[in-house]
Amino acid sequence: MNKRFHRDFGRPQALRFRRFVRRAYAAFLSLHREVSIGRLKSCMGDCQLLKSGQARAGALLFLFMNLFLLPVLAGQEDEDPEITLSEAVVAAQRVDIASSSQHSIQVLRAQDIDRLPVGSLSEVLQLLPGLDVRTRGGLGMQSDLSMRGGSFDQVAVLINGINVTDAQTGHFNLDLPLDLSMIDRIEVLQGTTVSLAGQPSLCGAVNIVTGQQVGRHMQVGTQAGQYGLRSARLGLGRRLGAWQGTLSLSALKTDGYTLNTDVRKQDAFVQFRRDLGKGGGLNLQAGLQNKGFGANGFYSLRYPDQYEDSKTVFASASLRQGQARLLCETDAWIRLHNDRFELFRDGLSERPAWYTTHNYHLTASSGVKASLTCFEDGGKTLAGISLTDDHILSNVLGEPLSHPQRAPFAPDSIRLNRGKRRQQTAAYLEQYFNGDRWSASLGLSGGWHSMFGWYYGYSATLTWRPEFFPGRFGLHGGRSLRMPTFTDLYYQSATQIANPDLRPEISHQAALDYELSHGPWQASLSLYGRLGLQLIDWVRRPDETQWHSVNHTQVRAVGLEGSIAYMPGLSVCMQKMAVDYSFCTTDKDAGEMLSLYALDYLRHKLSVRLAFRLYEGLSCETVLQYRQRAGQYTDLAGSVLSYDPVWLLNTRLRWANAHWCISLEADNLLDRRYCDYGGIVQPGRWIKAGLEYSY
Repeated sequence: MNKRFHRDFGRPQALRFRRFVRRAYAAFLSLHREVSIGRLKSCMGDCQLLKSGQARAGALLFLFMNLFLLPVLAGQEDEDPEITLSEAVVAAQRVDIASSSQHSIQVLRAQDIDRLPVGSLSEVLQLLPGLDVRTRGGLGMQSDLSMRGGSFDQVAVLINGINVTDAQTGHFNLDLPLDLSMIDRIEVLQGTTVSLAGQPSLCGAVNIVTGQQVGRHMQVGTQAGQYGLRSARLGLGRRLGAWQGTLSLSALKTDGYTLNTDVRKQDAFVQFRRDLGKGGGLNLQAGLQNKGFGANGFYSLRYPDQYEDSKTVFASASLRQGQARLLCETDAWIRLHNDRFELFRDGLSERPAWYTTHNYHLTASSGVKASLTCFEDGGKTLAGISLTDDHILSNVLGEPLSHPQRAPFAPDSIRLNRGKRRQQTAAYLEQYFNGDRWSASLGLSGGWHSMFGWYYGYSATLTWRPEFFPGRFGLHGGRSLRMPTFTDLYYQSATQIANPDLRPEISHQAALDYELSHGPWQASLSLYGRLGLQLIDWVRRPDETQWHSVNHTQVRAVGLEGSIAYMPGLSVCMQKMAVDYSFCTTDKDAGEMLSLYALDYLRHKLSVRLAFRLYEGLSCETVLQYRQRAGQYTDLAGSVLSYDPVWLLNTRLRWANAHWCISLEADNLLDRRYCDYGGIVQPGRWIKAGLEYSY
């Protein structure tokens, strides 16, 4: 185990154990989580986790054999009988994202998400310090996630450690087939680490962990509210022999808060997990999402009758296997995304003569990643390799095809006559060092991209817990890259012109942070700086009507993030108080150019969260947030305007017992008028009520 301090916005999760195998380490094996015992040195933990044996002999052979042994390992049976016991409750935690990283990681747990006045994943992420979620429309149907002044294409998104970042555009990164009730925790890494996703992440990553509840359970819920909102969800979990299965189904619909903002969405997600002993396990997951929404002016205020329909399918298999002092992990995945964009919505407006057809896109991303960890006295070594393949078929994006293909879910006359395929091979190596009160890591990654050639990145961390001063100090730095998306390279429309000669983005970044946890208090402070080279954005002059994708020469970002939380305990009315603040400023040479994304960053963000226990089973949580966005936009009249600061107040009243939960929620209680993107007005006050039964 590595010495790490994790920023946790909730209390430790309580786990219940009903079955133990006949082994001395059964309790810890059942946890599937890191356990800290007293002041055990992290280097000792790493050595004892996988005790004795050859550390390096046969390591390379074991790594590649593991790629082909998944079916065999999946069929192994546990010969030990199971004994049913009375329940025991143990509190523990483990952070999966960048599990070898010594970065500070924000963790938001399921019990906190349940009580927050939120209805979508994007609304949850908006509450975390340092994150900027810009939405178009209500309920987070189209949301862009960014960090520390970066753009929405510069953040990696993972589900249970599997990278599901979209290759077509970052607008689809949060097209995830997950209901909030399925999420066990959300982990946020700000910065870069080479072992995260096969190459360094430019600004950071968000990992969503699901299906950690064990045994048999069921959850049924429904919600209704203003603007014709109605939703339903079903969650099931069951033990099937050696497998733990979890299923989630949900559906949502609303008539919209203004013209052409209606929404419909259906999600399905299934997961199967199995323990393989010696800290190993097999995880299988698959998801499906189908959604459509009115996009009133989403990509241009000149066209209010836009519409978007998308379908997302993904599946993955992850194997974790330990042997002596070696730990081998293998992931394989595939993700399909089908999108239809209508500049003039069918049945709502008439098309002009120059508009001949809608935009159709089919993106397929697949890959495999394998890593090998060698545990040693005083540290460990991590090596890995990843292979990815991105392929797009479209009638807009890519290069002309000699053999056009029929578009799925479209009339027979529609042909995808453009496309592009690209591959990437990446390798990385990280070395970790652990001392009595310090730890350090150094990582190097490199690879080859079929469109952009060779590249490299690195990351380094140093953490120190002084004896004379409480808390932990951390110093982080690195170089990272981002490859242009297919939209950056090829998108052409009445309002946008892409540049197929774009180059990869490069970022040099450094951060200094301090974190403290003492009794009911938790606090953190982080100072960061980033130098961005060749950053990609869509820009135009005030007198132009079309946006152009370009590489900015330099963008320098400097900022700070701070948070403090107080949780006095269950015996008082106030259960929690948390205050988060983030500030960012950039220095860029944009001239008179207007920016569509990269230069419209969140300069100030202040969040105050208060949670109260009003009566037995009755609680209330309120979130007050202040946002001030930098940048400018042009309204329909052609005037250049700055973003106005806004105060937003969300609150939820919740009553719950062992099986039932009733909630009353109010979003934007002050009924403020504001925009995350220029001219696209967000919903005003939105009242919702929910009912849930769990078993």
